Order: sequence, then C-alpha cells, then structure tokens
Amino acid sequence: MTAQIKRFRFQVLPVAGALICSLFLFSQKGIGQHSREELTTTREQLEEEIRYTTKLLEQTKQTKETSMRDLQLINSRIKKREALIGAINGEITSVDRQIRDDQMLIDKRSKELKELKDEYARMIYYAQKIMKSQNRLVFIFSAKDFNQAYQRLKYYRQYTAYRRNQAERIRQAQVDLSRQMNSLEQTRAQKLKLKESESIEQNKLNEEKQQKDRTIQNLS
Repeated sequence: MTAQIKRFRFQVLPVAGALICSLFLFSQKGIGQHSREELTTTREQLEEEIRYTTKLLEQTKQTKETSMRDLQLINSRIKKREALIGAINGEITSVDRQIRDDQMLIDKRSKELKELKDEYARMIYYAQKIMKSQNRLVFIFSAKDFNQAYQRLKYYRQYTAYRRNQAERIRQAQVDLSRQMNSLEQTRAQKLKLKESESIEQNKLNEEKQQKDRTIQNLS
C-alpha cells in the first residue's frame, strides 16, 4: 500500500511541481502585468494539466486503486482548476481593458468624423456663397476683368482639390470607425466566451470539491 502511493507520487509530482512553480511566478508578477498572450498560454497549460490529472484519476478507478490515491488526484485537480479560473479571470480583465481602449478610440474617431463633416459643410456653404452659383463657368466669366477671372479660376481649382481631399478624409475616417467598431464587437464576443468558460469551470470546481468530501468520508 505505501509503496503504491510512493510510486504514484513520483508519477504526478514532477508535472505538478513544474506547474506550481510557474503558478507561483505568475502570482508574484501579478495578473495586471501579464500580456493577453501569456494569460492564454497559462490557461491552455492548465487545461492540459487538468485533462492529464483526470486521465490518471480514471485509471485509478479502472485498476481499483485505493481511495487515498483518488484523494490526492482530486486535490491536485482542484488546485489546477482554481488556478485555471484565476487565469480566465486574468484574461477577462485584459479583455475589459481592451474594450475600454476600443471604446475610447471609437469616441475619438466619432468626434473627428463629426468635425470633418462639419468643416466640409462649412466649406461648401461659404464656397457657394462666394460663387453665388454652382455653375463654374458663370462664376469665372462674370469677373470684371481677366485678372479677377484668373483668380476665380485658381480659387475654384483649389476649392475643388480641397473638397476632394476633405471627402477622402471623411471616407477614410468612416472606414477607420467601422473597423474599430467591428474590433470592439469581436472583443466583447471574446469576453462573453471567457465568462461562459469561467462559469463552466466554476461548476466543475464545485463538483470536484463535493467529490473530495465524499472521498474523505469513504476514507473515514
């Protein structure tokens, strides 16, 4: 009996030890200092460790090993599950920051777009007021002399180029705003998926704690 438990510890502890060390470093640095990629990698590693521990637990049932071994495996899986929930929460915090940043950028882009449109509207209003006609030829040839006609032609060309440039700026601002809003929707969808994963893992954790209590009762 003692020899079997020792063999089991040698099977599980190297893997669990490495994971615990990584989790210790993770907790020391703080969730806020980790990148989204690091948090995702940590979550995936924990998920793999939980699958491995579950496989070992199923093997003990198939070979009818002692309840002590089951208890050790359950404890190991509970710790990994708690760490996994922590990693998911870290990702959710990271996503929340991204959502706030996206929303701030959207507000900024919306304000810039409104200013461009307002400026464009004022430009057209004053240009038409000066020309007093949408007919370019009438505006030019109604000049008093050649010099005034030349200045009007020059002005009209500058106005046309500026108007075209302003319209392109508005179009690009609309594209940027649309892209940013799509990014925000994707980030919100990621958060929703993470929240669902958190809920699932929390339910599993509760079940495993109940399983631990039942195993302790059996040992008693």
